[in-house]
Amino acid sequence: MAPYTVHKSLDQGLYFLDGQRKTIEKPKYSREFDVFEPRIGKVVAKCPIAPKELVDRVCTDAKKAQPAWGKIVPMERAKVLLKVADIIRVKTFLL
Repeated sequence: MAPYTVHKSLDQGLYFLDGQRKTIEKPKYSREFDVFEPRIGKVVAKCPIAPKELVDRVCTDAKKAQPAWGKIVPMERAKVLLKVADIIRVKTFLL
């Protein structure tokens, strides 16, 4: 069994807002949840819990971005999503 590794920024609670990648501010948002490795049944990391206000803001921002994404022709959106899939495949070992 390959060893399980936790992505180094997992404990930062990554999200996107205003077109930028951001992290949850600690200790401002100090509540956390456990991340389990199911193969061994152990906690391997802790992640900050985003407060409702932040989740609402991120969702509102995503909703505003959707019309622009929807105007991109399907072939171009497909290229973006295929590139994302390629990156995920290459970095599967981090998941």
